[in-house]
Amino acid sequence: MDAKQTRLGIILALAAYFIWGIAPAYFKLIYYVPADEILTHRVIWSFFFMVALISVSRQWPQVKKLLKTPRKIFLLALSAVLVGGNWLLFIWAVNNHHMLEASLGYFINPLVNILLGMIFLGERFRRLQWLAVILAFCGVLVQLWTFGSLPIIGLGLAFSFAFYGLVRKKIAVDAQTGMLVETLWLLPVAAIWLFGITGQPDQPYGREPLVAQSAADGRGRGDHHPFAVLYRGGNASAALHAGLFPVHRPNADVPAGGDVLRRSAGQG
Repeated sequence: MDAKQTRLGIILALAAYFIWGIAPAYFKLIYYVPADEILTHRVIWSFFFMVALISVSRQWPQVKKLLKTPRKIFLLALSAVLVGGNWLLFIWAVNNHHMLEASLGYFINPLVNILLGMIFLGERFRRLQWLAVILAFCGVLVQLWTFGSLPIIGLGLAFSFAFYGLVRKKIAVDAQTGMLVETLWLLPVAAIWLFGITGQPDQPYGREPLVAQSAADGRGRGDHHPFAVLYRGGNASAALHAGLFPVHRPNADVPAGGDVLRRSAGQG
């Protein structure tokens, strides 16, 4: 892997995490919509957007090729479950006043990424990289001490996203094709949940004004951008580099939680 490709990967991955960092402010605009309902919109609209994107970029031959490899299809089912759980937990955390705990999870996530990269991908550190990891570990310990309790939500987010990244790295499928198949796996459950359960008149989607529904729809359509950018970035750089990227997401989440959402560490 040449230096130019590595630099491109780093830039793309950083861009993805900064885009994600401002997502909590969007979720707070639709705080009255349950997390499971927001998740169904993310799945459904991401799927249709990926269909359109793959059609425009003429990538259907890659999709057909992928469909001939059952192992990759089933691994993408696993990655879909991991990322779906991560999405749901994050949305719930934001809308239930656990923004800073969620952010703490993404400070922990790089360390988990690095650990998995060493165990499963055989990657190793140079001396300066070890120094960076030790400093990051000490920083996380300080955050945990300040938090004052075991961050269950944060750990759930950290490990689910780390294992998701590991599975996607092992599958070695391009970003757009992989995302299409992942959302296809989740689509039936999301559709049944949205239209069969939350679509009833006594449920939020059935009774909220159109503007609220459109806001939830917009979150789903917009979610594919950072994921597509992240996959390209992750594929263009080693896991040891990719493991450092998530630290920039909570750097954006914390201002969103503290300034936009008016949270403090004592409030969770």
